[in-house]
Amino acid sequence: RSVAVMRLLCAFLLLLTAAFADQVIPPHILTNMPSAHPDVLAACHFPPISADKKFHPGDIVDALVTVANDASSGMIVTNVAGALTSPYDFNMYYQNFTDFDYNITVRPEEEWTVHYKFQADPRIEPRTMGMIIAVFYHDEAGKNFSNIAYNGTFEFSDFPDKIDTKTFFGYLGGLAAVVMLGIFGYKPVMEMMSSKRTKSAPKTGDEPATETDQWLKGTAAEPRQRQASKSRSPSRSRSPRSE
Repeated sequence: RSVAVMRLLCAFLLLLTAAFADQVIPPHILTNMPSAHPDVLAACHFPPISADKKFHPGDIVDALVTVANDASSGMIVTNVAGALTSPYDFNMYYQNFTDFDYNITVRPEEEWTVHYKFQADPRIEPRTMGMIIAVFYHDEAGKNFSNIAYNGTFEFSDFPDKIDTKTFFGYLGGLAAVVMLGIFGYKPVMEMMSSKRTKSAPKTGDEPATETDQWLKGTAAEPRQRQASKSRSPSRSRSPRSE
């Protein structure tokens, strides 16, 4: 039975492999770009979307892509696509954005501006990234072209009301230092204050006996006995006058 089960599993895995092998994943539109037409220009502008005029990870960024046609025939703008890349190597892609379809005809000596938007992964660290935005079009004969509308760095800033990890742990370390200083500094300060109070407090109780008092101990001349006799002796009262 075990041999039959293994054969069935092997056959099932072969069927799955054959099924996925037939599915060819098409390459991204930016990986194999046609050349640009010499008489077509493209540019891109990013209007600010936040009060601090900065872009943050997770923001939906608007890009205004302008296509200027100086050729003698019309050009049909089909797609605009973009991607995040390494700021040091623009051939290293970090995130591909969805390409938008337009199918807009730009006549000779005309220019059009299309709206393209993208959203960077909110999990990326605020830093400088590379950015590529490309325009894809073809002429009236059907020949494909593409222009790079933007190819440069793009700054992602942190949110103004957000505390980053480094700042948070800095505040936490400072608070911990204050707490530890209070814990370890409280006891010495209290001991110092207690010793000062002890030194400044007046002496109370009986003073230690001197050598002379030791000789007089047990006699009527002992200082304690004298003090006790004085405290027990009644005050003199005036005798009544006889008439």
